[in-house]
Amino acid sequence: MKSSRWLAGRMGLLSWRATASLLLLTAAEGLLPAQAPQPEQKAPASAAVTPDTSPFAMETLRASAERAYGDALGHGAWRIQGKARLHSADQTYEMIFDDRNRFLIRTSGALPQTQAFDGSTYWTLSPSSVAHRVVLLDRDETRMLAWTITGAWTAKHAPVVRTLTTASPGELDITLKPKDGDVQATLSLDPTTFETKALRYWTDNGIETWTFTEYRSFSGHKLPTHILHTSGQQKDDITFASLDKIEATAADFRMPKPKVDPTEYDAAASDRIEVKHIAGLMFVRPKVNGEELGWFFLDTGADVMCIDPSVVKNQNLPVVGSDDVAGVVGVSHLRICRAGTLQLGPVKIQDPIFLELDMAPFAQAFKLPIVGICGYDFLARASLDIDPKADSIRIGKPGAIALPEGAKWTRIRFHANTPCFECAFAANEKGLFSLDTGSNSTVDFFSPAVEKYHLLENRQTQKAQTGGAGGNAESLTGSIAWFDLGSIRIENPRVGFQLTKIGAFSSPYLVGNIGMGFMGKYRLVLDYQNERVAFVEKVVKQE
Repeated sequence: MKSSRWLAGRMGLLSWRATASLLLLTAAEGLLPAQAPQPEQKAPASAAVTPDTSPFAMETLRASAERAYGDALGHGAWRIQGKARLHSADQTYEMIFDDRNRFLIRTSGALPQTQAFDGSTYWTLSPSSVAHRVVLLDRDETRMLAWTITGAWTAKHAPVVRTLTTASPGELDITLKPKDGDVQATLSLDPTTFETKALRYWTDNGIETWTFTEYRSFSGHKLPTHILHTSGQQKDDITFASLDKIEATAADFRMPKPKVDPTEYDAAASDRIEVKHIAGLMFVRPKVNGEELGWFFLDTGADVMCIDPSVVKNQNLPVVGSDDVAGVVGVSHLRICRAGTLQLGPVKIQDPIFLELDMAPFAQAFKLPIVGICGYDFLARASLDIDPKADSIRIGKPGAIALPEGAKWTRIRFHANTPCFECAFAANEKGLFSLDTGSNSTVDFFSPAVEKYHLLENRQTQKAQTGGAGGNAESLTGSIAWFDLGSIRIENPRVGFQLTKIGAFSSPYLVGNIGMGFMGKYRLVLDYQNERVAFVEKVVKQE
């Protein structure tokens, strides 16, 4: 439904940091060509809020908006059907919702996607065909969008916080935020009809805006029948044709169990594959349409897989759409294409989706024929056992790789398609950090966290450059007293402090990003489908 969230807005956090004194850590000084600075896009500060001295005014506004949507909200379940042009592809659209704030949104076509909230858990099923629970930005923005479309936000006991905000003369704006959420949006209403006109919120792609027009009554319930979504260069369009009463149960909104299809596990293929280590990063050679075409980054920070335009041309891969996607410090507009198969070790994926990304700068930098990025769509279908000192890694079915005695799993969650978990760090603070094998840094604290936790105060730092997919930006490096990676405490690590105001490293919803500077010190076991990761302190030789 959203133009870039299943692409997650990230083509991989794929990042390198270079400083005069840390060349051995990053091996990145001068590797990537300089790129033009990206335009600044600041995350919005909290909206200027009218002092909360007139709750009656907000209640009057809420009740007026509720009446504008009609009286169907409190009665049973409904289905909206229509059509959409999403990710530059024509698709069909369906949404079911009920009077308990639950919903399921399904688009079908070249780039199918399902997004749902069962009353407590938000989950998504992208073209990867692997459903998983999602937290933070994707969860909150999709819930606010669904509740805006259906009018659920207007119910007196809706699970949202509604606050009147200052607005220009003649405008009527409120701040909307899920009660259990982290993200807030600005909701603009028509001051005469109280119909919703627009919903706006910050993402790492910039400010995303949904506009709602052509309201129409269906069986006493009024809905906008035309919705336009704008994010950077990307524009998506949704048109509703019908609203019908249906019977629905809790099972209709519940996340499905993982399916094997369209994944095959080849028992005849070796579960050990060659891996190349360069500058702390890992590269593998999957087969695309049965051929080894070059090396791919193995990147847990990549929400999707990427492939070079030369492969698209030589393999005659069909282009099925396009989208805006955020890199580390910038945003790019990329085409989406589809191959017949991708196989790495015993795991074979049918009809994989790729973003078309120019890999030539990376191939030149690392002096390796790099043609792609192996990201979420593969990792979600396998478990991986990675020994950072070995020239091979082990790949198995989800749940198939056991830990050595004494090792423990750490539970992970997903921010879009990127694994993350809670870590503690110096000053006894803690928060969610993404795990990114496409970064050779130790940990990068995102720019909002640098400000929030005053991480630059009374600290000696050095200037640095953070670069990767999306461009380059100035940053700083320095030491902190300690950082806890799972159950492992790392003393006095040198870390990155980001200053960028655009891209994934400006996200206010995560504290930072953990790279191979930390993870590469341990044997790493990944098991996405079971939402877990393990850092084994002593590197154990694989059997």
